[in-house]
Amino acid sequence: MRSILTFFCGTTVCAGAALADATPASTDAIISRALTPRPVGPFPTKSPAPPQRTSPEGGSRAGGDTPATATPITALPFTDSGNNAANTNFIGEICPDTIAGGGGGLDQWYVFLTGGATTTICVTTCDLLTDYDTMIYAYEEAVIPGSWHACEDDTCSAGLGSPYVAETTFAVQPFTTYLIAVDAWSAGDVGNFCLGVSSNDCLEEICTETPPCVIECCAPDIVNPGGCVLGGDGDDGCFAPGQDEFFPIECGDTVCGEFFTDSSQGLRDLDWYEFILETTCDVTMSFVTENQDGGQVFLSSLDDGCDPIPPELLEIHVATGCEVVTAVLNYMKPGRYAFVVAPFSTDGSIDCPNSQAYQLSLACDCTPCPGDGNGDGVVDFDDLNLLLSNWGAPCQ
Repeated sequence: MRSILTFFCGTTVCAGAALADATPASTDAIISRALTPRPVGPFPTKSPAPPQRTSPEGGSRAGGDTPATATPITALPFTDSGNNAANTNFIGEICPDTIAGGGGGLDQWYVFLTGGATTTICVTTCDLLTDYDTMIYAYEEAVIPGSWHACEDDTCSAGLGSPYVAETTFAVQPFTTYLIAVDAWSAGDVGNFCLGVSSNDCLEEICTETPPCVIECCAPDIVNPGGCVLGGDGDDGCFAPGQDEFFPIECGDTVCGEFFTDSSQGLRDLDWYEFILETTCDVTMSFVTENQDGGQVFLSSLDDGCDPIPPELLEIHVATGCEVVTAVLNYMKPGRYAFVVAPFSTDGSIDCPNSQAYQLSLACDCTPCPGDGNGDGVVDFDDLNLLLSNWGAPCQ
């Protein structure tokens, strides 16, 4: 039975939809996000569990331990899974996108004899089953260190950025033998892997089917008054004819809305949320969407209105559905702001009537910083000068 990732409603208010598109911009806001850093140390690892000596199903290790014992790829598409704990380190390459600090990883080998046509193949470990940092090498006819035909470390078209799974696409010649290694970035990277090899397009959900994401919002929180139609739904923000259609959001709110696209016009639905801050605060924004292609949140200042359209102070990407992204905006100053929510792409997968739900939450910590007289988040000489210039002045 397939599992389902479900996000339940909290304190919610309803939301509609908006119109148009936006252009990413850099930000000077102070942001902290939870990211997975590269490991450090003599035996770095992203697999804290003890090494396992069998495959996930309890069978023998997949792949050959050396090129001489490589597992044959007899036909495409090809899939395999296993655990690298019982392997040894035959070779270690440095790919163009490899970050220094690894080496000594345990590798497993596959061999593929091409047919009579020149074609392109994709080799990927992009799957939820892969739980350690993988690298992929491919050699033509013989394994010569440094003379790889393809070498990739941290690329993945499926949007899986951690644990640094690998994927590479390369051309192959007729009637040629290719030796393919699934290596680990470091000696400490030990765990399960899933391998997919295919012609042209890369395989997705090779060993693990992505569980559907369902965002449960309390009725009638998901409200789109204009239906699944771009424009005219009450929260088109600065793109509305009167530039005055905003849905309000306050500290402590969790907004439950939905967005969609019109791929025939290359347009995305944008939802504009007006946020008015009365005092300097640390504002924590959380966002999650059930859309498997993810979504985006932009932050703009509305202090000068919509003419011209305000530039983005902040842009946040959500890579995949059900990924909760949190950003902390430290010392956000009083003002009128807009959080703008949009789907990530216009590929047609969420064209009407396939709109997708999301949740946007704001939490505020407005505790004053002692000594920070001007509210810039730093206690320095500016605050001292402010204090001295007001020395002896009566307080209201």
